[in-house]
Amino acid sequence: MESEKDDPEVAWSPNGRYLAMTSEGFSTKDYSFAVIDMPARRPLVHCESGQVCKWGQFFALVWTPDSRSFFTATQYWTRKGWQPSGGIDRIDLSGRRSNVVPQSPGWAFPRVALPTGLVYEKLTEKRDHQISRDALYRLDFSPGRHEPIFSSRSGIGMVLPLTHLP
Repeated sequence: MESEKDDPEVAWSPNGRYLAMTSEGFSTKDYSFAVIDMPARRPLVHCESGQVCKWGQFFALVWTPDSRSFFTATQYWTRKGWQPSGGIDRIDLSGRRSNVVPQSPGWAFPRVALPTGLVYEKLTEKRDHQISRDALYRLDFSPGRHEPIFSSRSGIGMVLPLTHLP
């Protein structure tokens, strides 16, 4: 029987040089994360197994077109278990982190990195885990404007035809 735990998530950078990977493990102490410089065979940014990463857990990794950083959703360990931050962070290859989508209730997932922005999904759930709102937004970095693209009360699904993107 397969478990959703310990299913690694990997994302190759567009230039093919870096591999970002996460592994959830079977407990909060098993989590690991790394960005590996493949030609040099060394990690650039990492959080080793056996420690709780100061950044929380990363998931939904999306590289920028220039391969210098990536966007990620995060969740943090609390007494109630893993909780979503509701925001999206940008991590560069030195490990510097900046928040690009402010933290708020619900889940936020980066979907498509653009040269001048980001397409992301924002999902909120009711107490019974039914979707209350699911929406796609486009963040334009220059003015810092978040523009809605599409929203639904039943969920937008994992794939939206590219013709719907601005």
